[in-house]
Amino acid sequence: MVKKAYGNLSVLHQNVQSLKNKLLELDMVLKLSLGDIDVLCFTEHWVKEDYLNLIHIDQYKLVSYFSRKKHEHGGSCIYVKEGIRTKEINYFNNLNEEKEFEMSVTELIDYGFIVLCIYRSPDSDFQIFVKKLELVMQKTQLKKKKLIICGDWNLNFMVDNNKIQEVKILLKSYNLTNLVNLPTRITPTSKSIIDVVIINKQIVKSEILVVEMGFSDHLAQVLKIKTENNKRRNVSIMRRQLTKENINEFSRLLAKESRNEVLKHSDVNASLKAFMNGLLYCFDTTIPYKKNIVKKSTNKKWFSRSLMISSKKMKLLNSLKKRFALTSETLGYIKEYNKIYKRVLKEAKKKG
Repeated sequence: MVKKAYGNLSVLHQNVQSLKNKLLELDMVLKLSLGDIDVLCFTEHWVKEDYLNLIHIDQYKLVSYFSRKKHEHGGSCIYVKEGIRTKEINYFNNLNEEKEFEMSVTELIDYGFIVLCIYRSPDSDFQIFVKKLELVMQKTQLKKKKLIICGDWNLNFMVDNNKIQEVKILLKSYNLTNLVNLPTRITPTSKSIIDVVIINKQIVKSEILVVEMGFSDHLAQVLKIKTENNKRRNVSIMRRQLTKENINEFSRLLAKESRNEVLKHSDVNASLKAFMNGLLYCFDTTIPYKKNIVKKSTNKKWFSRSLMISSKKMKLLNSLKKRFALTSETLGYIKEYNKIYKRVLKEAKKKG
């Protein structure tokens, strides 16, 4: 019998409380501390739709997101490593609702998983949340796909109340389990498990880590699953290569295009279609798609030893701030240190 080769799938969830001002720290943590994370899930990204599409995370692509339009903050989004094939999921579109159920979702084609990242506001209607959650589970079960659900639900799994019991019964009925068993939010006066990572119970080759990233008052969760697929290695993707030479060739070819086909139509839509056909022909001829092998980034030059030490110190200080009632003087020092650290990071990135 041939032994199957297993590959690791790793998923990170972090309630980030503003993604746009943590991109440099995130880049550093991903490349130096956490290793090879395949899927990044963020709740409370606090970013509007038009700006979120402009945010770039090195080696990752934005595949799904929810941004608020009426209220501030909130939101969820999923970034997936370049080279991992994903599929857009449309049959959940009508479930999203600000505060009640803020979901981003994607399918990892080669792994057979549907990944959902869900944020629930603490002042939302619990029954609306539960009903929508059950609809997600029903639809996924019909599709016969494995599930990874993560997010911040603002439901404390460390206590035993009616809401928690209802959620646990629901998960059990669909053969799902929440792997997080350590506090994900710690304050000087409380500890709670309000962030979840939920998978199918039959997935036994898995582990969960709760890690301090220093990004918010929440700890991050990292899920690692051994799968029978390892298709992410040596993956090729199709991209257009824009160079000065092929852009000039495109301009030259476009200038030679006859306008007779465009001008002969009396209907403006027919004229536009004829123009676009000519334009796309020139574009595809001079700037075609070419196969590219996705390579792991090695750009770590700007990560100096002093920056790594500062990063560890920042995480320690933020961890102390969560766990202990510190003096105002100490809190002021931590705040000032974070400011300086971010400024130094920015300068180092520019020089690197």
